[in-house]
Amino acid sequence: MESVIRNRIANCDWNSISAELSASGFGRTGPILRPLNANELVSLYSDESMFRSRVVMERFRFGKGDYKYFRYPLPKMSNN
Repeated sequence: MESVIRNRIANCDWNSISAELSASGFGRTGPILRPLNANELVSLYSDESMFRSRVVMERFRFGKGDYKYFRYPLPKMSNN
């Protein structure tokens, strides 16, 4: 699966993404993960043992929400 995702990332139009990022503050890659892979990642979020740290954005006045950093090794994803 890792090579499939790497290929999708490598095939992105990085010049256009970079230009969009400079002009708008964000750049769109298009789909990288298939819906099944995205759902797999979402299902991991409630399992604290998968993550090494958590950042609560509101604490730093970055808005609402939080994000987490996975522990190593990173989780394996299905080949979809």
